[in-house]
Amino acid sequence: MKKELISACAVTLLLGGAISAFAYHAYNMPEPERNEDISEPATTEPTTTEQPTVPAEREVIPRQLSAAPDPETAEKADIYHLMLNSVDYYDKASGTVIYPSDSVNDVNIVRFQTSISEGDAYFNYSRCYVDEPRNITAESIEGAVLEANEDTYYNSGVYTDIDHAAKEYFTGFDTPSTLSDEDIPDAQRYYVDSEGVGHSTMRADPTKVPLASRCLFSQDFAMGYLHDFDRWEVTEITEHSGRQCYHIKGHPDEEYGEKQGVFTVEMYLDTQTGTLVWYEAEDSFGDLKNFLYTEDLRFDDEADPVSEFDGVIPENYTRKGSNND
Repeated sequence: MKKELISACAVTLLLGGAISAFAYHAYNMPEPERNEDISEPATTEPTTTEQPTVPAEREVIPRQLSAAPDPETAEKADIYHLMLNSVDYYDKASGTVIYPSDSVNDVNIVRFQTSISEGDAYFNYSRCYVDEPRNITAESIEGAVLEANEDTYYNSGVYTDIDHAAKEYFTGFDTPSTLSDEDIPDAQRYYVDSEGVGHSTMRADPTKVPLASRCLFSQDFAMGYLHDFDRWEVTEITEHSGRQCYHIKGHPDEEYGEKQGVFTVEMYLDTQTGTLVWYEAEDSFGDLKNFLYTEDLRFDDEADPVSEFDGVIPENYTRKGSNND
């Protein structure tokens, strides 16, 4: 069935043997393409910025969402497709994602709201150190010393980023996500050629919340863990964190597992959206090597609306890129 897909990135990664290119890494805060810097000069008083007139009227593009397979009859190929193309199964989402940064003790917390069809999103990104990360919650690390704390808004074509740790801000026009009807078969998303070289094609992430992509659009994990159907099993269909999920256990292939230091993987995958609800990876000694925990995941009519920037720059914050000397 023809689906409306986000335009695919024309990125083909040459991998040595298997899917070795998918390394776990800490995502840096991305900055979108900007057509114009529209920020005000920094002041010593809280300042209300005048929101600019967007150059062109924003078009809300209706989306034809795909229907998830019946969990009771879904086969492994259906589950792989669901996870590989999760953004086709929802339009709005909100929640909290917790996962490691440079080590399992350096923890990222991302609270997000997104509306793909409207092109709007908000997320707060923070980072802190924890002694024992397994099964941590956002509440359990409240009051921790934050190494990062940043609010990012995409509202009606305007991008605003406020970095509370650096006391800097930026605002400008953002580039709308592009939708197309191009369909990339799963067999072309990841395959191994006749010489044993793996190739992958990543689709563009339309959520504007890249720091939550491990949950909302974990296509890299799908290719890394689920492309070989002989290496994983669905143990049950059960509820986890308020979502009906496929409970999946497996082992990565030898090359991928060695590169990531991972021997076993366990995950809970949402049956309706293909989003990653809970995930842990361990080494051969049972030590935690990677994880992802979520809280209050909600989609479409149940999702929180996207927060809007109130136009106020905090006191003593300076524009990013300005000379503070």
